[in-house]
Amino acid sequence: MWWQTLTDTINAVQQKMLNEAFTNQTVEAEGSQQFNESRLVKMAENREQQYKTLFHSEKEYLHVLETTRSTFLNPIKKAAMDKSNTMMSVQAAKDIIFNFGELRNVHKAIMRGLKAKEPWTNESTMSDIFGEHVERIIYLYREYIEHSAVQMATLNACMEKENFKLWLTRLESDSKLSLSNLLGVPLRRFSEYYIALANMLQNTSPKSEDYAKLSKIVSKFSAFNDEFTLKNQPKLLEASMRRSTPRLMPKKQ
Repeated sequence: MWWQTLTDTINAVQQKMLNEAFTNQTVEAEGSQQFNESRLVKMAENREQQYKTLFHSEKEYLHVLETTRSTFLNPIKKAAMDKSNTMMSVQAAKDIIFNFGELRNVHKAIMRGLKAKEPWTNESTMSDIFGEHVERIIYLYREYIEHSAVQMATLNACMEKENFKLWLTRLESDSKLSLSNLLGVPLRRFSEYYIALANMLQNTSPKSEDYAKLSKIVSKFSAFNDEFTLKNQPKLLEASMRRSTPRLMPKKQ
């Protein structure tokens, strides 16, 4: 009798759950088509806005890379190659410049891909742009982040030489820019990419062709972002503080 009562109770609860689920599905189905259509329209609007935001941020970022290269890194390279130069060695210049040129080139390629998507439509895809460069992006940013401490140590060592310090101070004064701050900009860009593409994925229909490919890209970006956020957070915080601290000019005698 106890076993039969327990079995009947379980069956009754299961039947009640099935009835409620069927009722909820029926109610939802009545408005699902209109709801889904409205949701897809909103997702398409969000994707277009996210594309525009990424396009403009990439344009600004590439401008920073170009400015850094033309204002500081090219003159540093030229000075190091000058045999009469006493400000820095060729190796010091290489340590400061490092893979900046390669970063610039890959972002120029991404910018070309983003420009090709103008005007953005409901059929536009994002995975083809980043899918082509994802491994290269991760490789270059891994190198740049790991080299950042050497880069800044070399720059600080060069600043101890009076002739280099005066030369760089003049460049920074004329351009109203700081080389150390500009070299820190790429340290933030990868995380910005990850957030932008994750938001784009959120507003991509799982049924679309772009979804599966974009998911793989976001997954790779997420793994790299988590790895280096955890591993380098103390170093990045220290580097950020060092870059944001103004250099004190020597007091006039």
